[in-house]
Amino acid sequence: MRTKRKFLKSTILILFFLTFATANNAAAQSSNQMSIVTQSFSARLGESINLKIQLPSLLPSDNQLIITVHEPVLDEQAFLFSTIGEKLGGVLSSATSNISELEISENGIANITLQITEEEEAFDQYLIRAVRLGVYPISLELRTNSQELVDGLITHLIRVPSNADEIEPLQTILIDSVNLNSTKSFDKSVSSWFATLHKHQSVPMSLVAPPKLFKDFQNTPTFKLWQQNNQSHELIRASFVPIDEALLTNAGLDTEASLLIEKGLEALNSIGSVAPSTLWIETNPTDVSQFDARWARGIRHAVLSSKSLVATDNLNPRQPVEIQSQNSLMTALIFDDLAPRQLRDSPHSAAHRALSHLATIAFTQQSPKFITLDISPDEADSKFTDYLLEGISSLFFIEPLIASEAVGKPLAVTEAGVPLQYEIKNTTSAMRPDFSVYRKAKTHLSAYRSMIRDEDATDHDNFSQQLLYSLSDDLKELEQQTTWRTIIDYVRQRSSLLDAPPEETVQMTSRSAAVPFSFQNRSKTALRVELRIISEKITVEDFDDGETTTLVLEPGITTHRFNLRSLSSGSFPIKIELLSPNGSLVLSETQSVIRATAPTGVGLALTLGAAIFLAIWWIADSRRRRSQ
Repeated sequence: MRTKRKFLKSTILILFFLTFATANNAAAQSSNQMSIVTQSFSARLGESINLKIQLPSLLPSDNQLIITVHEPVLDEQAFLFSTIGEKLGGVLSSATSNISELEISENGIANITLQITEEEEAFDQYLIRAVRLGVYPISLELRTNSQELVDGLITHLIRVPSNADEIEPLQTILIDSVNLNSTKSFDKSVSSWFATLHKHQSVPMSLVAPPKLFKDFQNTPTFKLWQQNNQSHELIRASFVPIDEALLTNAGLDTEASLLIEKGLEALNSIGSVAPSTLWIETNPTDVSQFDARWARGIRHAVLSSKSLVATDNLNPRQPVEIQSQNSLMTALIFDDLAPRQLRDSPHSAAHRALSHLATIAFTQQSPKFITLDISPDEADSKFTDYLLEGISSLFFIEPLIASEAVGKPLAVTEAGVPLQYEIKNTTSAMRPDFSVYRKAKTHLSAYRSMIRDEDATDHDNFSQQLLYSLSDDLKELEQQTTWRTIIDYVRQRSSLLDAPPEETVQMTSRSAAVPFSFQNRSKTALRVELRIISEKITVEDFDDGETTTLVLEPGITTHRFNLRSLSSGSFPIKIELLSPNGSLVLSETQSVIRATAPTGVGLALTLGAAIFLAIWWIADSRRRRSQ
């Protein structure tokens, strides 16, 4: 079914452009095309619809505008054909006006009002006989006085019943999302997004956005208005910045991923109502790796694009279904596709076509009446969502739902009565980013934090935040690498301000001596370091382990005396290292020479033994001589 619908839409679009490609050259010579600026969303019997039409410039006054109302569409397929003027039903009424007869503003806009009636013979050309509820195609054509086509377009009349009880509501899950990006118009577009949310605060919607975006805009007027008056919007849990969760998990950075998710939840909890932790919404195509990563985190319900699923006959089920991989199983809603936009669409005409499509489903589809939509604004047309929500608010047969309520609805089943299942795509790329520089930056930053006091940690904390946020999926690899190398360079620069004692020769005239060592800190803050003295012939009596101790070096030169004990006499090297207190980074190192001239314990013992031996030998020799 879904495959047929895709083919149908493509065929329709081709036919549409072929039809109007044969129009008179007058259309090509015009500086613009006819389009609908605004129109009434719907009408009951006895009411009217208003069309505000943008006409092409420089139209001859004897050209005609012909408005034709056709019989209502019978199903979705007929509606899709009607959107591009194909397979229209019988004509119910038609109104023809010369351009000179229309009231046209200086900027080329004409206002047309069509009255809905049930009379058999309409006595006025702008009366429309539309007795029953339905979606009525309306064709608007510009023709020359010889009836050559200049331009044309299709819109629809949504004829609603007088009584709301006459029709079962179409339950509509509305997902609205906005992403971080680097466009110049970003701040303006996000402010417009919050303004739209505030304007339609009573319409239940599920909002998908990086929590960082909410935090960045929390002091703007539009955000505050929305937050203070929000009634029906739920916030979907997400990482503080967008991340490739599966990629980070597979790279051993699951701790960072979890931290970003926790920060995201913390931010959202301070803003509004947060959806359950088991719900995941992804408006972009995803794959099995992301699916399994979410399932491992406890996600059990999802809203996904049909592009994420392995192709089958029907990729747009209008009920919850089961999505499976080899390791995971979730209940999911699948985004539906409405009639595609057209090149000449205004925001309002695009929104009205979507509303007409929803009305067609509501009027013709049997129970259950259920659909999931991504109504996110795009960069080129931020007003679309505003007009669409305005129409949804005015159409009583559309019942908006938030996603967390909808995923619990009855599952779609096969003819055999078992839950309808789909398989998630496996499109994981073999390419793996290199996180070695990230890990190096993390090691350097951790080492630096162990060196400084809490009150001196401002720079560290800023870099730590930058490091975490650099894992954002919105950043290019070059931007990430630049951030990581900047952190490494900063720590190296700070470390280079520490100097170990200069190379020198130290004379020890006794077995144990207090030897001075001078250290230089050329920074403006105190730094904590680990001092290590390494030698095979020397031990440091002040060190607990014989080799290391912790020092706090104030700015300037600091001298410390350490009790060294030599294990033998002679000259031998000692290595002096300054390390970060956590031991992960060598800050400075030097090598000196110890010259021990005093006899050691072993030397004394040997000397004494030799003296005793000589004394005994001398006494024995003296006695032997006297006896002779």
